[in-house]
Amino acid sequence: MNLQVFKNGYALVSKTYNLPPSQEGGKATFSLGEPPKHACHGTVWLTASNETTVLGMRAESSTTTEAVLCTSVPSLLRANKGSMVSVKLQGGWVDGKVIDVSGGLEELGLGLLSLACMEDGTSSGKVMAIPLQDIMRVNGTDGQFKLSTDEKKVQKAVIVDYKGAGGAASLVHLRGGFCWAPSYHWQLHDTDKATLSGNATIMNESEEGGVFDKLQCVVGAPNMKFGRVGDPFLVSGSIEQFLHELSIEGSGQGYQPNFVLPIVLPIVLLSLLPPLLPILLPILQPIAVHIVLPSVLPILLHILLPLLLPVVLHILLRIRDAMCGPDRPSAMRCPVLAPPFLVAMRCPVLT
Repeated sequence: MNLQVFKNGYALVSKTYNLPPSQEGGKATFSLGEPPKHACHGTVWLTASNETTVLGMRAESSTTTEAVLCTSVPSLLRANKGSMVSVKLQGGWVDGKVIDVSGGLEELGLGLLSLACMEDGTSSGKVMAIPLQDIMRVNGTDGQFKLSTDEKKVQKAVIVDYKGAGGAASLVHLRGGFCWAPSYHWQLHDTDKATLSGNATIMNESEEGGVFDKLQCVVGAPNMKFGRVGDPFLVSGSIEQFLHELSIEGSGQGYQPNFVLPIVLPIVLLSLLPPLLPILLPILQPIAVHIVLPSVLPILLHILLPLLLPVVLHILLRIRDAMCGPDRPSAMRCPVLAPPFLVAMRCPVLT
């Protein structure tokens, strides 16, 4: 297995397999084993030799049964359902046949044991419900007592279909959990020479362990917008979940709703008025003298306009925050950065 580590917490993992040749003109199938974990979206790829044509790759699941040792009284009783047991309580021992273990919180000792009572080796016809927290010890009495239980486990495998000569094939994917940091040592000698040596510290927080066949430390990092989204080829989930992860990682970028433009445009235009007022006032005064009474014009231009402008801007900014803020769905969010002088004109009383 080869590893190329970047400085931003990602690494390119490459595993090599030996594909047997396919029959002449036919198709061959080969299992690559367990699929890679935590592969980034869009980075899983299989490369083969020029003499081999990869026809397809798929992930298949299979169910296996594995014996797991019982580690608690509830799991022990559940594994011996239908068996004869002897249960020790505070008042003594009770013999019977395990009918069921119920309650939903058996591992916390909050369930019930249903026990068909036995007297002198025969059934008494009585059923006893015993709280699991009252059971102190359990013994098997019929020679069929089990200490383990069979659990079903789902195993996944990557299957590749190909044709050709086979040979070496590499499964490549990008994943997180790796990083590296350099350290350098500069040593001056008595002569006019110096020695520069460097070391690299590899940080591995993944489940990939052991010794790698080839390890490379890359200066720089890949630009991964959807690096935290799992590749759908390997991650089980619905289409809705996959699209939701994409929308979270891509929020604030890409799609911009058209209805935001009527809100943004007035903000930008009004934000340009304060620095332009000294230039516009001499121009607007001769034009407005025939429309507005001369006594009202100074009040309008010098008092009302500076007072109303921050209020209008504040209202528009509130509408923008409601329509484009972080609480909106990602597909309807639009980050708009106001100019500094526009932000400074927000009314402190209304904010």
